[in-house]
Amino acid sequence: MAVHGYGEEQVAGLSATRDNARAEYHKNEREGQESLASRAAFEDSAEKLFEMYGDDRKKAKRVFREEPEILAILELDGRIPTSYAGRIDIVKLFYRTLSEKQEYLDRLTPLMITAEHVTAANSLIDATEKAREAYFREKGESEASTPAKNAAFRKLDKEMGDMYTIATIALKDTPQLLEALGKKIKS
Repeated sequence: MAVHGYGEEQVAGLSATRDNARAEYHKNEREGQESLASRAAFEDSAEKLFEMYGDDRKKAKRVFREEPEILAILELDGRIPTSYAGRIDIVKLFYRTLSEKQEYLDRLTPLMITAEHVTAANSLIDATEKAREAYFREKGESEASTPAKNAAFRKLDKEMGDMYTIATIALKDTPQLLEALGKKIKS
């Protein structure tokens, strides 16, 4: 094949291109796995938070059912939004208000909504927000690594095509060698 312009230097270049494509592939796979792991952590944290809020919301609605102004302050008088942003805003407002208004918290204490419980809820809110940030960061890194991987494979495909073209010409008299390169030959 060297006679046809495909010598050791070109083979070494093809090998380097293959190694680069493999490295980009593994990087993309790793970023994808990190994205999945961070998504699972975020979803687990959010599920715990929204379950806790759902239970506490029911208790608060029961205690304040005759006081529409308090229901409005705690945003217990409407439906829970389905979007994450809307839900987290209501959850933050609910627990922040309970942290600030001791008279509300005192009335909820018999139902196991204590200052410690509210502090734990606020900590879970922070953990959920951080987990969401980590998920979006990892998702972005995964998406950003995809174009580099695709470019590396396009380059490898082009160089392999060039090599097969030269090999077909150079090895036309020895079809077994072409088959050894992975090129199917009609017999």
